[in-house]
Amino acid sequence: MTDTTEVEKLVYDWCTSESRGTDSARALAAVYASTYIDGSRLLRFADLRALDDIRFGWAMALIQGYVEGTVTVPWPRAVALVALYNLIPDEIGV
Repeated sequence: MTDTTEVEKLVYDWCTSESRGTDSARALAAVYASTYIDGSRLLRFADLRALDDIRFGWAMALIQGYVEGTVTVPWPRAVALVALYNLIPDEIGV
């Protein structure tokens, strides 16, 4: 799957409904939010181990889209996932 717009929607929907609260959803939410909130330490690479092959593919598509400038993560969705999965590190604080 190479359409980053479709991947963005799939990831957000999956993280907020079907798998909400799981370790794999948390890892995918961190990848998703990191593509918008660049510069903060939301993602730990070790967390990617929780992803199955399909979700890992989604994560890589988001990362590739971010690098290539083809993915646009809406601010409200990124912030919603950060809040839902409590992704802000303690040293940053809110």
